[in-house]
Formats: sequence, structure tokens, C-alpha cells
Amino acid sequence: MGKVEERRLPTAPATPGPRKAKPKKKKRDNGKKKAKRMAAAALSAEASAAAAALSYAVPLPIPCVYYDPAFLSRAEADAYYDLFSGSAIQWASSAVSRRPTALYGNPTVQYHGPRRADSLNLPAAKAEAWHLHTTGLAVEFAVCLLNKYGEADEMDPALGAPRTSPIASISLGATRRFGLRLKSDVDSPLPPLHLAHGSLTVMENACQLLYHHSVLPAEAPGVRINLTFRARTSPSGSAVGFKQRLHHPFETPFVSDPAELGASRPPRPLFHAWVASQLQGRTLVGGTEKKKRAKDAAHVRRLMQGW
Repeated sequence: MGKVEERRLPTAPATPGPRKAKPKKKKRDNGKKKAKRMAAAALSAEASAAAAALSYAVPLPIPCVYYDPAFLSRAEADAYYDLFSGSAIQWASSAVSRRPTALYGNPTVQYHGPRRADSLNLPAAKAEAWHLHTTGLAVEFAVCLLNKYGEADEMDPALGAPRTSPIASISLGATRRFGLRLKSDVDSPLPPLHLAHGSLTVMENACQLLYHHSVLPAEAPGVRINLTFRARTSPSGSAVGFKQRLHHPFETPFVSDPAELGASRPPRPLFHAWVASQLQGRTLVGGTEKKKRAKDAAHVRRLMQGW
């Protein structure tokens, strides 16, 4: 028998399977994109705050006052008016104010006059939230001065001395007129602002340096109660080192602040926008005195960054 030759039949070629996708190499984020995202978010927040600020801005020659006629709902305003008109407040008059006042707040914060630390459920937190949303600045309203105005009472414009913090004022009860005059033009009174029941008026801390303000005599009968909040706490957490007054609108309210910090805090959107508009096309020159060079240079840098 002959030898049988074995032959293997050719096998069908294997069907190629789907190719495995190569893992994409992760691009290294060197921090530039993250910085751009953060800058864009900051600009968006600033733009949002600027739009909110303009929506409440009071038209003035040098803008620095906000007014929200419906800060409190009618029900909230009525409830607060009833609370403060009752026995919850221990009113006292003085030769300085010439009207009933009461001072509440943190007893460790330096401020003129004795104060009570009782919890009155004051709308400070709501005013702080409004201030943050509108100006972009977080503040702590640590002190509240309550004033009661009768039909014949008015606030002496001489009491409008410069303050080191923004001031938030809530009006309850009868509508009263709020007058402003530029200190550089006292013979030209501006149209008064009518403070409605439940309204909020906020003055940037440059305002009292630039304007005299006063509550004008009542045009209609009724009692008005005013809640005036001041932010007397340093952003660093210390209440020590507050200046007694401001000498120019750009300075920091805190004695211990270095020049860089003093030039950038606290922001005043309305006043800063006006300053920026006045500086268009101008050359900024710093001082020559050695002790003032750092502050002047810091101010120039901030102005060039978009004040």
C-alpha cells in the first residue's frame, strides 16, 4: 500500500476584531486654563454685581448711594414697625441726637454710646446678603442704631461726619425726605430721596466724605423709625485699628492695613465707576514723598486694573 500524504486544508483567515481605541493622553494643565477660568468667573461676578449696583443707584453728581424701595415686603415692614413701636425698645434721648435713639449690637465693638446686646431679630443678615449681591463686598453689620422721628423731628446735617464703613439704613413707618448736598457745592441742594416704608438706603463709605445728608422736615403726619447698620468689623477678623474718620475716598478704614490692601478694600462700585470714567485718557502720576510712594503706586495699579 502506498504512503498517504497528509495535507492540511487552509484555514479561513480570522475575522479582525474591533480595534481597541488608544487611550488619549491627558493634556497637562499647567494652571493657565484654570487661571483663565477663575478670571472669567471673577469678571462674570463683577459684571453681575455692577449690573445690580446700577439698578439701585441713586442719580447723583458723584454716585455713591443705593436705594431699594421694596427691600422688605409690606408684611415684614409692618411687623418690624409694630415690634419697634412697642415696649421691646428702650428708647433714650440725648443732647446730641435730640430724638429717641437706641443702640444695639456687639458690645465688644468700639462705637459711641452704650448699647444693648439683646436679640431683637434685626434684619442685619438680610441687609448683609443684599450688600454682597449688589456690591460684591461681604460686610458684617455689627452695630445698629435705631432712631425714632416724630413729625417735627429732623436730622441735623452737621451730624453727617465721614464714617469708615458703608451704612445701610432701613426706613419704617411714615415716608420722609432724605436730602443730600455736595460738600463742594453746598448752595446747590439735590432732589431729595423719598424713603418709603420698608425701603433700604445704602451709602458707600466715600459718601459721607463727599456729601452732607439729612432727614428733612416731614411733609405728612406720622412717625418714622429708622434702623441704621454699620459694619464695624475688620475683614481680618479684628475690630481693633479703625480710623475715626476718612481723609480721602481711596484710603482704607483700618489703621493697620498695608498700602496694597488699603488701596483695594473695601470696593465701592458706584464711586469707583465714576472715578474710572473721569480718568479715561489721563496719565496717572504718583507722589514723590518716600512714605507715600507705596500707597500712591498701589492706588495707580488698582485704577489701571479697572477701578
